[in-house]
Amino acid sequence: MNKTSLTLAVFLGLTSTHIYAVQDTDYQHEAEVTYAGSSENFSDGSWNGQYRYYFTPVNQDTTPYALSGFLAQTSNLGGQYSKLDADNYTDFTTYAIDGEYVFADKWYIGVRYQNADWESSPSTANSESDAYGVTLGYYFNDTSSVYVNYGQSENTTKYRIWNSVNDFDQTELDTTAYGIGVKSYLPLSSGQGILFSGLFNHSSYDVTVTGPDYNYQFSDPSNNLSAAADWYITRSWSVGAMYATSFYSDREYGDDRVDSYDINTAYTLRITDGLSAKFNLSKQLEPDMDGVFAAIGINGRF
Repeated sequence: MNKTSLTLAVFLGLTSTHIYAVQDTDYQHEAEVTYAGSSENFSDGSWNGQYRYYFTPVNQDTTPYALSGFLAQTSNLGGQYSKLDADNYTDFTTYAIDGEYVFADKWYIGVRYQNADWESSPSTANSESDAYGVTLGYYFNDTSSVYVNYGQSENTTKYRIWNSVNDFDQTELDTTAYGIGVKSYLPLSSGQGILFSGLFNHSSYDVTVTGPDYNYQFSDPSNNLSAAADWYITRSWSVGAMYATSFYSDREYGDDRVDSYDINTAYTLRITDGLSAKFNLSKQLEPDMDGVFAAIGINGRF
């Protein structure tokens, strides 16, 4: 049985069990395992695991299941792990930890660290990066927040030079980014509600490339603007759309702009009081990409 068949068999088995009237009790622990990939080659997907602890119990009996953590507006601490094995030649692993502390007056501060390691076999290339970030925000009502963030990352990538055993081309990329964003959930009288989010981000890149007989440096900036809306038709089901535009200043090709947008839908299937199955589909429309991105997962709350 291949990886795709095994994944589908596990989730079909879980969701085919008898589903009874579940109780939406409060929770403080949330753990989730997800498999995600493209329909073009679903076997070359990634396994993702995450856990989050909320300092005070989170209520989920009236809000959309996917938004209960955000709407709780409480301090939390979490960790994530992801592993991608593509076509048996590329191994990509990331892990991250993050936390958010919410003050009594609804100001909050968040911190995050992420490490990523990428390797292409047989020993032709490898890359490692470390990223750090901090967020300062304010919950200005029961369903909305505004925030600013700042982040730095360091990445080193080595490529084996063609037809050489010992020589490598090394690229060092240092990135500094800061932005401002807003996230707001608008309840609707006719149903659940709509989640709006927007973010403006500015990044600057410092690049150093070295090889056996060369060394050069350059810097490039970029500005990115994104906006998304997700309509929660029920507490379990949502449909949404996202638009993003990026402005680049390239030292060689001059200024450029890239627009992208996609549509998506997500569903949470409650199985027991503490267990749910999660499904997500998204389609990138611009730039046009073949296939549909899909994710299936199991979520536990207790």
